[in-house]
Amino acid sequence: AARKALAAVALPKFLGEDVKAEHLPVVALSFTGGGVRAMIHMLGVLMVAEEMGLLDCVTFSSSLSGSAWLQALWMKEAGPAAAAFERLRSRLRQAFCNHPLKL
Repeated sequence: AARKALAAVALPKFLGEDVKAEHLPVVALSFTGGGVRAMIHMLGVLMVAEEMGLLDCVTFSSSLSGSAWLQALWMKEAGPAAAAFERLRSRLRQAFCNHPLKL
């Protein structure tokens, strides 16, 4: 319900015209698996969609595998995609810097 209310305000702004509540479409994003590549792809899409104002129009999103890793982080952050990016970058930096095989 909260996402639908947000979308009801965001979609008319995005489209530049009025949208009656009964005609409000369901906008969804779906992301596939593929490990880190899928995660990075999803991050790029989220950041561009957010920058365009489209992300607030989305009422549902789905993901699996690598994309699900990022979606879980994004949902936990409950904020902008850029915040999820910073959190991800921080975690990756920590993982790589503390890796036992680091030379």
